[in-house]
This record gives sequence, structure tokens and C-alpha cells, in this order.
Amino acid sequence: MENRQLQEFENDLIELTDEDLVDRYNDDLATDAWKDAPTGYSEVMLRAFQGRDLDISAITDGDTLLYDARVVLDDGVLRRERDVTDRV
Repeated sequence: MENRQLQEFENDLIELTDEDLVDRYNDDLATDAWKDAPTGYSEVMLRAFQGRDLDISAITDGDTLLYDARVVLDDGVLRRERDVTDRV
């Protein structure tokens, strides 16, 4: 992905609400879009999450974004959907 395209993508993510960003992550996970995404896509998505006042430990190992489970936003904390379902 060219720098200009990455910047446009980053700008698009900045415009999203926290919920919309989580939805975007889940949509990417469901469609495997992240697997075919150009170089830099995941890094931009990770920075978008890191720039917010959210606990994102459920979707990152600290350096990279993990695409291994759907998440929900629960009072500023991203939680794996199955973990929230198990609590109910």
C-alpha cells in the first residue's frame, strides 16, 4: 500500500467512533480481509486502536494486531466475544 493510501486509510479510521472501529476489526476478521491486505494495513489498524483510551490487550501481543477472535467493547475494554458470552 502506498504511503498516500495508508494515510487515507488512517484518516478514515480516525473518523470512526470506538464502536465503529471495533466493528471494522470484526468485519475484517470475518471476511479474512486482513490476510490479503497490503503491507502496512494491520500496522495502521493497530495504531488506530492504540491512539484511543481503550484496553486492547485482547487483540494485540503488544507489537502486532491479532486477528483470532471477534471482540466487543465493554466499558473501554475490548473483550473476546466468547468470554463475554461465557459470563452471561
